[in-house]
Amino acid sequence: MTMNYPKFHGITLAANSVIENLNIERLAADPIPVTAGRIWVNTTEKAVKYSGLDSTGAVVINVFGSAADIIAATSTANAYTDAAITALKGTAPAVLDTLGKIADALNDDPNVYNTLVTLMSSNIEAARVILQGEVVALEATTATLTTNLAQEVADRATAVSAEAATRASADTSLQSALNAVAGNLASEATTRGAADSALDARVTTVEGQVNGKIGSLSALTTTDKSSLVAAIDEVVAHVATEVARAELAETTETAARIAADNTLTTDLIAEVTRAEGAETTLQGNVDTEAATRAAAITTVTTALTTEAATRAAADTTLTNAVAAEVARATAAEGVLTAAGTTEASRATTVETTLAAAIATEATRAETAENAEAATRAAAIISVSASIASEASTRAAADTTLTNAVAAEATRATAAEGVLTTATAAETTRALAAEAVLTAAQVAMTAANSTTAAGEVAARIAADTAIRTDVNAGKFSYTASAAALTHTIAHDLATSPVLVTVYVQGDDGIYRNDIVAVEQTDNNTITVGLTESRKVQVAVLSMATI
Repeated sequence: MTMNYPKFHGITLAANSVIENLNIERLAADPIPVTAGRIWVNTTEKAVKYSGLDSTGAVVINVFGSAADIIAATSTANAYTDAAITALKGTAPAVLDTLGKIADALNDDPNVYNTLVTLMSSNIEAARVILQGEVVALEATTATLTTNLAQEVADRATAVSAEAATRASADTSLQSALNAVAGNLASEATTRGAADSALDARVTTVEGQVNGKIGSLSALTTTDKSSLVAAIDEVVAHVATEVARAELAETTETAARIAADNTLTTDLIAEVTRAEGAETTLQGNVDTEAATRAAAITTVTTALTTEAATRAAADTTLTNAVAAEVARATAAEGVLTAAGTTEASRATTVETTLAAAIATEATRAETAENAEAATRAAAIISVSASIASEASTRAAADTTLTNAVAAEATRATAAEGVLTTATAAETTRALAAEAVLTAAQVAMTAANSTTAAGEVAARIAADTAIRTDVNAGKFSYTASAAALTHTIAHDLATSPVLVTVYVQGDDGIYRNDIVAVEQTDNNTITVGLTESRKVQVAVLSMATI
């Protein structure tokens, strides 16, 4: 069997050496003189002894402990070791009570701090990217809603202008028809007056002629009477002709009036039909606008719900990642439990505040949309009432055409004024609502950016403090010269400490060795050797940070 032995100072074994059938000389007394490197059993003292050299080069005799001494020393060493291990473990959980378990928990990562910082930075950056994308999407939705609202206002203004132009044209056509009827009536009155005057003149002439010819009826001869009868017949024929002409003129006038009335009635029916069509179109546009707004509200609500869910999921992921990293760091360093709890509480508070802000924004947007829908519904009801009044007025206009036309013109002007005012008010209200929404979004974006920046700064500060605390609990030392005793001031002001000692060999390489280490006080340790050697020492404070 061959193996490498550690070097117990005072007795040196060659590398890979083997001791077989070891026989130790038995002496009743220690040999005199004695040389270094000799082993014997003192049968009188019942002790195993060996000789070596001290720091001055003098030969000294050392005693191997007896079985009882070894058992007692082993028991004391075990007790000390157990106590040191228990103190080293402290309140660490079972999964983190050894260096191997801690290394496993840290994934054997010697750069755990940089890994944690990188992971948290990437998580924060990912959350920031997601949040920025959501803000951009919300801004795009708002821009689309603003564009649709502006388009609707423009369409409404165009429809109102077209309706006003159509009504003005219809009123002009109606007035022209009325003027034509009035002209025909005046012409007919003139014609009738002229005909009556001509008839009166003709009767007067005939009467004069009759009186001139007849004279006294008793004096008339048969010839005169025949002439009189002929004259009377002529007058009767003229009267009949005139009556027929007048009746024809009256029939013609009546037909013309009936035709004019029919034309006017047809125009009125066409106007009513056109107005009803225009109102139907307007109602359709209003219904379409209401449906569009409802769809927009649904879209915004869905977007807000999705946004809230996405942010909640992202916050949950971020919280879980941070909690996991904090737990790993706590297990690795033994000092992050309180910091992790504080960080988790702070993150939860921030997330709760953010969720509340999102919910408030969603409620505000929904309230604004509902108010706008109510305003639109009121406008629709007002327009419907105006349409009903218009139909009633148009029906009454069939009886009193002139008065109805004037009343209709007055009513239409008033209705258009109301509609124009309502449209302007609606435009002003919608623009104000959009401005409020835009300002709220800008404020939310600024608040989110400020919160994220504060969180990053707080985490960086916490990491820096942790690294500072950890570094403050470590100390390293390299001896400048070989010595049997090295007194090392680590100035950590704590007890116990974990000490690792490396001893320089003849080849100049430092190796771990079995040496005596004494904790002189809370700031000093003493390393004792049996040969003068250089050492390298690492000291780690076991105090809880």
